[in-house]
Amino acid sequence: TSGTDVFLLELDPAGAMQTWTTFGGTNADHGLGVAIAPSGRVFVAGETNSHDFPTSDGSTCVASPGGACYDGFLRAFDTASGGTLSTAFSTLFGTDAWDLVRSLSVDPGGRAVVGGNTYLSGRLEDGFVAGFDAAGASRFVTWLSGEGRDWVRGVATD
Repeated sequence: TSGTDVFLLELDPAGAMQTWTTFGGTNADHGLGVAIAPSGRVFVAGETNSHDFPTSDGSTCVASPGGACYDGFLRAFDTASGGTLSTAFSTLFGTDAWDLVRSLSVDPGGRAVVGGNTYLSGRLEDGFVAGFDAAGASRFVTWLSGEGRDWVRGVATD
């Protein structure tokens, strides 16, 4: 693609590359968090500015009133024999504002939680925490809002 893509690679203990992949759409895509479930499934979360970001569930970018796209993504990979990565699921989430993912955590059951902030109309910034089931379906979204800037910079699961 012509924009910035996300890359994911695995290195062995000596630093030699074992496997890698890239993904994204035609504009800027940023991977900002990586987590590995006990099953070995690898999760990548970040944000995209691409209207054509590849998803497996039919989700699309929620464009702002001016037509720009800046939504969060969650993508999961399974490792096939030979170390190749296959996409388990890929989904977009967000509002019609800029949604910036800043953190990712995965619990032992393979359920992901992401956190970040969004620029909602008429407000500075609000924080959010969003949860997804092991298949990538949305479980919940919680908004954190006060009088100033509200950011979520870290999430944890147990």
